[in-house]
Amino acid sequence: MRRFFCLKNFPRCHQVFAEVRTQILLCYLGLMAVLMGISIPTIYQVVFQQIDRRLQTEVVSEIEELENELAIKNPQNLFQLKQLIVEYLDDELVEEDQFLIILLDRQIFQSSPPVEELPKSFQPNSAFINKLTSTEQPNPKKFIVNDPEIGKIIYGLLPLQLNNKNQGFFLVANATLGLFPERIYHLS
Repeated sequence: MRRFFCLKNFPRCHQVFAEVRTQILLCYLGLMAVLMGISIPTIYQVVFQQIDRRLQTEVVSEIEELENELAIKNPQNLFQLKQLIVEYLDDELVEEDQFLIILLDRQIFQSSPPVEELPKSFQPNSAFINKLTSTEQPNPKKFIVNDPEIGKIIYGLLPLQLNNKNQGFFLVANATLGLFPERIYHLS
């Protein structure tokens, strides 16, 4: 059997790569690596966005729930407002990474979970709480902040007003760091 001149000069490993089926296999493996490299980050991104959207929906629903309570009971003074807030927070069951905080007179009035169990980011005199209390009228929309301790925080604010005067804020916050196992579960 006569061999081609070019194959005689190549070492044995180069002869293997010169075969068509080896080249097809290498192309297949390369294509699979590229597709996996694209699809895995894309799937992670989609799952993370779905969970963020769910958390944003929870924030908005909590705010709307307290708004409805305020509209129904219509507190006329600060004492009635505080009483309504205490009743509302006592009736609410919060999820693991959800925080309901009432800020009155530029300080935390009540929270669920209790103030002692809040992460450092939500403790009195933390940078986050100081920023909220220093602003007279923050925009009561959804916000997203990154915190190294508890991950991304998705939160919303509801101004608490009596006689068109701002008394404080109702802060609903969801931290996403504890949801990492949930995100992984959705992928499997």
